[in-house]
Order: sequence, then C-alpha cells, then structure tokens
Amino acid sequence: MKIHVKADGITLCIPFPTRLLCNSLAIRIANRHADISIPPRAGRAIYREIRRLKCQNPDWNLVELQAAGGETVWIRL
Repeated sequence: MKIHVKADGITLCIPFPTRLLCNSLAIRIANRHADISIPPRAGRAIYREIRRLKCQNPDWNLVELQAAGGETVWIRL
C-alpha cells in the first residue's frame, strides 16, 4: 500500500506494508478502539481479499481526495 500526498509542488510517497494493516494485532486494536467488532476469522478473510486485489490490480486507488487548495491525496494498493 502506498500513500501519496501532493501539495505545493512537493510529492510525498509513503510506502506502508499491507501486512501491518491486516494482521491479528491490528484487528484486536481496532476492536478495542472502534465501535465495530471483527472476529479473527473475518479479519483473515478480509486480509486475503486485500492481498488478492493487490495482486490483480496493483495500481488501484482505494481513496483519492482533492482539496480546494489544490492538495491531492491518494491511497493506492
């Protein structure tokens, strides 16, 4: 996963390992601090689907935002 930020002529690319986002520890932290409850089995299924999507569509944008000031942020698998 990559987070791209483009503002004022500066482009910042932050690589973020997908495995850190979708591991059992992250799911437990999300369950503790969010109003949702994800069972461990469902978390593993979500992780498998994200990895499958990443292999099939490596340049797929999860989020693409453009602010009024011209800043652009996109999160790409």
